[in-house]
Amino acid sequence: MAQLIEVWDEMNSMLAGYSAQQINQLRVILFSVLGKYDLSKKEESTELVEYSDEQKGYNMFFVAKRVEGLSKKTMTYYRDTIDKLLATVQKPLSKITTDDLRWYLAYRQVKHNVSSVTTDNERRIFSSFFGWLSSEEYIPKDICKPLKKVKAPQRKKKAFTEIEIQKIKDGCMKLNGELACKRAIALVEFLLSTGCRVGEITLLKKSDIDLDARTALVFGKGSKERIVYLNQVSKMRLMEYWDVYKDESEFAFAPLKKSSQKNVTVSGLETIIRKLGKISGVSECHPHRFRRTCATIAIKKGMSLIDVQRMLGHESMDTTKIYLDLDDTDLRHQHEKYM
Repeated sequence: MAQLIEVWDEMNSMLAGYSAQQINQLRVILFSVLGKYDLSKKEESTELVEYSDEQKGYNMFFVAKRVEGLSKKTMTYYRDTIDKLLATVQKPLSKITTDDLRWYLAYRQVKHNVSSVTTDNERRIFSSFFGWLSSEEYIPKDICKPLKKVKAPQRKKKAFTEIEIQKIKDGCMKLNGELACKRAIALVEFLLSTGCRVGEITLLKKSDIDLDARTALVFGKGSKERIVYLNQVSKMRLMEYWDVYKDESEFAFAPLKKSSQKNVTVSGLETIIRKLGKISGVSECHPHRFRRTCATIAIKKGMSLIDVQRMLGHESMDTTKIYLDLDDTDLRHQHEKYM
């Protein structure tokens, strides 16, 4: 009991702000529950906790990725993917072979019916994981090197047509309430003008936007900042939205109703865009399609591919090329123009 009293005395000094009744209730609960246990004080130690090399390698991989700037969402995806592999193969890291990885990827496709795209994503994560373990000498060699890229069917992804864009803009005016309409049209014009990722917009603050210069500083993938540009229409719609939305939120696109969530979430923005698609009768209406549309419009109007790459914040030109929706009509126009 003497040890329990010591515990209570230490806790009691931390309970400033609680009422006498609350403190007494907590004391009764503490003594009734912990009184059944033997307590001993843990001695403080400055000694480092020792891990096995393999456990240390696993842990340090995620530390290294965090230092590199991977987002929390990406880190979770990496960890879940690697943990599923380890739970299925059930071998120490140093004993896993290339054939084990081949079997696991095939198993995922057959047993869980995952797509070729998902399979290749998992292969890339394993390549990053085992490549890092090998370079840091936690395992003898990189077992992922022999694994080839998993080919997936190349399905052409479409940008919005001019008619679809107009239908979506008209749909904004059909939402309930002036504020909802103003926010929706400001969001649509911002997406079309900047090609921003939906996650970048959720973090965008009013202070990040210079309306006079028509620029916005966005925080993108890999913790990288870049400048994007607003056209005149986007600037006007954003000003109209802010004029109606009198809330003191620091975020450019805030929830319509006051809540503990100060900025609109990714799922919140996706819901808005899907709703606009339903109202306007435009299928496959989602935020990322606006990004593809922005890139396609820019190319058609004469922007260079490298400038489109910079606008979208892509590291690879190949990624930018995937975004473009150009048909034979565009090729014919370019041929007639230059040939």
